[in-house]
Amino acid sequence: MLGFGVLLTALLLGVRHAFDADHIAAIDNVTRQLMGRDGTRTRGRAAGAVGFFFAAGHSTVVLAMSVLTIAGAAFARPLLADDSPGRQALGLFGSCVSIGFLLIVGLMNLKMLIGLIRGAQKTAPGWLLRKTELVTRPWQMFFVGFLFGLGFDTATEIALLVLAATTAASGASLWLALAVPLSFAVGMSFFDTLDGWLMGLVYRSTLVGQDRERWYNLAFTGLSVVVALGVGLVELAGLILGEDLVDSERVGYAVVALFVALWAARLASAARSRAAARS
Repeated sequence: MLGFGVLLTALLLGVRHAFDADHIAAIDNVTRQLMGRDGTRTRGRAAGAVGFFFAAGHSTVVLAMSVLTIAGAAFARPLLADDSPGRQALGLFGSCVSIGFLLIVGLMNLKMLIGLIRGAQKTAPGWLLRKTELVTRPWQMFFVGFLFGLGFDTATEIALLVLAATTAASGASLWLALAVPLSFAVGMSFFDTLDGWLMGLVYRSTLVGQDRERWYNLAFTGLSVVVALGVGLVELAGLILGEDLVDSERVGYAVVALFVALWAARLASAARSRAAARS
């Protein structure tokens, strides 16, 4: 029962981490970007895999750092201390990666949103945005997730290292200790993958050319832009001020709730239209 409790705790930590605002913002915005204007391109049809590859890259770092912590690696253990120079350096690196990536994809989707509002058939991304288009295929999100994971500065990730280390130190079997980060990775990967798949489904369903769907397309794309730029700018302000300005996980839950509410409104509208057409 002790082993089950430890693994369940690790699993729930992974689920909690999956809803970090930067995870949700990165996955949702790259999914929207890869869908393009009409979702007919190969990369658009595969955009639902964005969350899976992001989680795979992030999980690679989580598993590696946990194994090193369990093994007692000299450079891994100090990450558990708040004032560790290594932890502070990785935290700074992770913040810079997250901020830069979210601002870039947010600006790219803003350009797309402006084109949608104007009703243009094609929207040229501009020289700067073409040069900074970081992800053109879903599998490339593996490397984005990997870089995000190197930050290793969130409370849930540190809690995982502590849990893995204490499990190993308690005399538990090596397999149980190794199963701790695996459980974390499963929880995080499942919900990040689900988020990417659902957002691909949502965006694709609004790219059908009808006026009603066009407005929902604008709404979903606009919300993605606000989330990416908002999270990126808040993280930048927090980095400058040296403190966390918002609870990242609560923001992540709120963003998901907004998308779900908008999706529910779209489904209700479609149901009313079908009922009116039959009557």
